[in-house]
Amino acid sequence: MSQARSIAVIGLIVLAICVAIWATPSTGRTREITGVWLLEMEGSSFFEGATLATVRSFDQADAGWLEEGNAQELEDLLSAHYKEPGYCNVRAFALRFKGKRQIGMSGHLGLWGSRYEVVELMEVKPLPWPRCESPLDWEAEN
Repeated sequence: MSQARSIAVIGLIVLAICVAIWATPSTGRTREITGVWLLEMEGSSFFEGATLATVRSFDQADAGWLEEGNAQELEDLLSAHYKEPGYCNVRAFALRFKGKRQIGMSGHLGLWGSRYEVVELMEVKPLPWPRCESPLDWEAEN
């Protein structure tokens, strides 16, 4: 094998390793995150940067799955949500928390393109929300 060919092969190997590292989802750094969390049957959609006034302008694909982590307040909200009768209950909350975002299939059946992990809950505020309105309904309207 010639020296030029050896250098080309080594270059391709290094390139493949760099691409593999770049494509691997990282847990990211812990940072302050705000947005709207929609808690629904088999759904936990978090829209980063959204407010009650803007959340409907987001696409469902913009949502990430929200993992409550060790945030007891969110665990309590989940418990209360599933005690109420009816399968189409949707709850909305404005959240501010320290956490991380990870890119990659997440949530129920892997249908979310990212996952948010709450490390420390800083603020949670219930928002008025139509009882059965889901982000999937937004797609049907458009």
